[in-house]
Amino acid sequence: MFSTIYSALSGMLGFSKGLDVISNNVANLNTPGFKASELEFRDLFYRYSQGGGEQDGPRSQIGSGLDTGGTRTRFREGELRESGNPLDVAIDGNGFLVLQPADGVRLYGRGGEQVYTRAGQLEFGTDGFLVDRASGARVMGYEGGTLRAISID
Repeated sequence: MFSTIYSALSGMLGFSKGLDVISNNVANLNTPGFKASELEFRDLFYRYSQGGGEQDGPRSQIGSGLDTGGTRTRFREGELRESGNPLDVAIDGNGFLVLQPADGVRLYGRGGEQVYTRAGQLEFGTDGFLVDRASGARVMGYEGGTLRAISID
């Protein structure tokens, strides 16, 4: 009796987590560079029993509900839109932009570390460096085999 209630409860909890993931996807739908997530479900333990008490009778499979295995980011391309800014970029296929935050600035919860993004809203800062419009972090590029900040110079 209680196993039936626990199986149903696990299904309701999994459904609730699925709604949380969908809600986050909808809330961030228009965020530049946002990548949606999908929830992974998995079966819980199964019990096997013989049907009708016969040795050669059919076996039945009784599950114990479901579990959520975690979320997975979908890295497929989003919708491309004209922004009116000639410096905005979109990545078609694989790849990321590398951003280097200014000294002492925490970017996406990381202090001074390079971060990767697919958000391509860019502009030239007052110092002549190409920067991410939202965070002000410098956009990096390869020059002579070395990763350096992109400058108008």
